Amino acid sequence: MIQDQDSDVRHDSIPTANHEAPSVSPECMVTFSDCLAVLRNDDQGDLLRSMAGQAFVWDPVEVMRVGQRRQKELVISLEDLAWERRALLWLAGLRMLDSLQ
Repeated sequence: MIQDQDSDVRHDSIPTANHEAPSVSPECMVTFSDCLAVLRNDDQGDLLRSMAGQAFVWDPVEVMRVGQRRQKELVISLEDLAWERRALLWLAGLRMLDSLQ
């Protein structure tokens, strides 16, 4: 695994998260979990889109520069079908957490 790492990236490690939300009460976390479960079960995605609160614009292609000199390009397709629902769920989750505090 070490031999697969990029040799020009050198930085100190960072501590990992402890998965706690210190500024959110346990009651708010229960409410958040319940709302998130409802959003996950929204098969049509209408509730999810309304909770996200804005028109969602998705760029379906991302270009990454790779190689030692970063001269090669790797084109990655991010199709709506695979990623839109996940991105909307993240946005809705952030909006819920913001409104619960």
